[in-house]
Formats: sequence, C-alpha cells, structure tokens
Amino acid sequence: LGALCAPRRLEDFYGEVKDIPAIAFDFETTGLRHFHGDRAHCLALSDGISAWYLECAGPALPEELRELFSDTRKVFIAHGLKFDAHTLHESFGVELAGAHHCTAITARIVYNDHVSYGLGACLERIGFSKDDGAAKYIKEHSLTSKEEIPFKKEGRKLMHFDRIPVEV
Repeated sequence: LGALCAPRRLEDFYGEVKDIPAIAFDFETTGLRHFHGDRAHCLALSDGISAWYLECAGPALPEELRELFSDTRKVFIAHGLKFDAHTLHESFGVELAGAHHCTAITARIVYNDHVSYGLGACLERIGFSKDDGAAKYIKEHSLTSKEEIPFKKEGRKLMHFDRIPVEV
C-alpha cells in the first residue's frame, strides 16, 4: 500500500495522519483469544499511500493513537474489523470511533460464492498477493507452540508473531 516509513517520533506520525479522512489498520496480537490474555503487540496503519508499523506492546496506548482512534471524523478500514476493534478495546480500553468499513464483509457481499474470505484469498481475487514474510520467518525459526484445548484431541498450533523482529 505504498512506501513503508518509520517516523522518528510518534508525534510526527500523528501529525501526518490527523487530517487524512480514512485509515486502514491491523493489529498483530499474541494470539486470537483476548479472553485468555492475548494482547496487541504492534499496529500497521496505512492511508493508501504510505504505511506505518508501530510497536504498541504494553498496557497503555500512546495518547496520539488514542486520539486517532477516537476521531469521529475518520473512516477506519480493516479486514476483520470486529477483531481489530475488539483488540483495541481489550488491549487498551479504547472504543473505535468514526465510521467503520470491514473489507472481509465487503468481500462476502461482492464475491459471495467463494470458500475463503481471508485476506490472502481476497487479495488474489483482485490481482494482488499477500506478503507472507512473517509466516515464513516463523516457520524457518520454529516460532510456534502447541496449546491444549480442553475436550479436544488435537491442540491448536500457535504462531508467535510477537517474536518476529520489526525489520521482517
């Protein structure tokens, strides 16, 4: 979605995006189950031209990001928006304001005869491909563990995205 840039200061980042009407975002989390303690560890944002990757591990979200997600004038876009909005609330106590647009729901409406509506499958349908560098890194460095699930024979394989270096 454009050139990945790393602002020197969070204030610089917020200064760049505060007047942009629509922001796409995606939280990376330590797992998919907030009620078991999984939390956000980084945040990817894009305005359609530039993209930012911000580490956000910890109990508090910087005030600039709280302001961004609380801005009622913005449109927030995410693939699987319900999960990301829930992550924002569970990890940082912030309610997502503004208008919301979920690309996964849109894909189900537009392409309602497909088996998968994951981000990779949706991107392929419109001529793009998903960068799976993180999954590749996890596999190469054995950054997985098994989670036991009560009353199930098979456990769940957890991929530890939080252990991937920022550069990847």
